[in-house]
Amino acid sequence: MNVGTSGPVVRQQTGKPVAGGILGIIAGVVGLALGFIFIAGGASPTYPWEPVDWSVVGLGISEVVFGLLAIIGSSFALGRKNFTYSVVGGICALLSLWPLGIPSLILIAMSRREFQAGSASTICPACGRDNPRGARFCMNCGHQLPG
Repeated sequence: MNVGTSGPVVRQQTGKPVAGGILGIIAGVVGLALGFIFIAGGASPTYPWEPVDWSVVGLGISEVVFGLLAIIGSSFALGRKNFTYSVVGGICALLSLWPLGIPSLILIAMSRREFQAGSASTICPACGRDNPRGARFCMNCGHQLPG
């Protein structure tokens, strides 16, 4: 077996996921506030005999839901914890407030390699290569993998 002489692979970290996460959280907060404004405006008619405008209330509820999901999902991008949840947060930020959601989603998607490896792979402690889950030895250097 050929054991690699190079050290562990270190992933370069940029500010892209943090910037994308912050933009997503801002979009989520603004969307949340707009949702509450829509709900209050649609549920409180000017005159007592006017009906509740359920289309505005429904729009407000969807804004609140997308805002909450944008805040939660984008917070994963700040810690580079889970790429999938971060992308979902960016998509919800896009649906909640598209001018901030577009750069949020782009920055998160561009920084996919900066996120921690998921449970679908095992990183070799000797060379840093991602190996399939369940592998006993590294596909690159042959080192025995933990677990």
